[in-house]
Amino acid sequence: MKKTFFKILLLALAASLVLTGCNTSNEDIVAVVNGTKITKSDFEKTALKVGKEYEMIFGEEIWTSEVEGGKTFKEEFDNEILNVMISQEIVNQQAEKENITVTDEEVANEMSSYMQMIENVDEYNKFMEENGIDEEFLKNHFRQTLIFDKYRNKIMSETEITENDLRDYYNTHIDEYKKEEIKASHILITTLNDMGEPLSEEETAKKESEAQDILARIKQGDDFEALAKEYSDDKASASNGGDLGYFAKGVMVPEFEEAAFKLEKGQVSDVVKSSFGYHIIKVDDKREEITSYEDEKENILGAIRYEIYNEKMEELKKASEIEQFEDVINK
Repeated sequence: MKKTFFKILLLALAASLVLTGCNTSNEDIVAVVNGTKITKSDFEKTALKVGKEYEMIFGEEIWTSEVEGGKTFKEEFDNEILNVMISQEIVNQQAEKENITVTDEEVANEMSSYMQMIENVDEYNKFMEENGIDEEFLKNHFRQTLIFDKYRNKIMSETEITENDLRDYYNTHIDEYKKEEIKASHILITTLNDMGEPLSEEETAKKESEAQDILARIKQGDDFEALAKEYSDDKASASNGGDLGYFAKGVMVPEFEEAAFKLEKGQVSDVVKSSFGYHIIKVDDKREEITSYEDEKENILGAIRYEIYNEKMEELKKASEIEQFEDVINK
């Protein structure tokens, strides 16, 4: 699983599920935003609800998935939930000043749409009941979600964005729209047995020696394709002289990718070790495609609007008095 993907998804999903706290004893407070308290009870219910949805999407293995900094998803989860709940409370307070409201009908429609996405309603309702998440709590959170969305859309649409703004963004971020691909061939000398299990150290050493011998023959002028057909253990590509076709970054295993993308057209790598065994890689072609401005125009508009919203949120946070009591969460 990609680290960045889960980071973004966590923020997006949490933002749609956070709730507002209410006054209670100091022992039950996880944060205070401009005098408004976020309770531990609301924090726990929010974390449980978001967590349940993650399990429904990705399975329970989501919690041990690695995210940024070598931490697991679970280790990052509580901090992100609290951060988003604080942002939500800041938006609530600002929306109230600007008379942004939602109707009971809008809340009902949001709840109805949400429940239609639940595959096993009985199981979901049982989970909610066991964790004290009642209908009133859900109505409140959907109300806050709608307020959050209305405020965000208001901020994102207030600033006029011109054609020049869009083109300037495209030109400034041109590297993001480039897609580098290479066409490569390889010879694989595997270090796995027929069951997919690693060979012994002694057998692995023999495989490495075999790969080095093949590389020496290539350097002496022997034909790469012929050697791939004769010796490569990747039978799917061996019949085509080791040809893997064109591929971009993020497709091959890291060791293979790193070595392959460093090569120039026509170059052959040294012996490269991966979890599959020993590779000899030859780059047959390199190409770079750039997505056109017209194809990216709508995405750029969204990116600029999102930047405007983030800047506004940072401004509001700096102007707010925020206290966090992480020891209460940890306890």
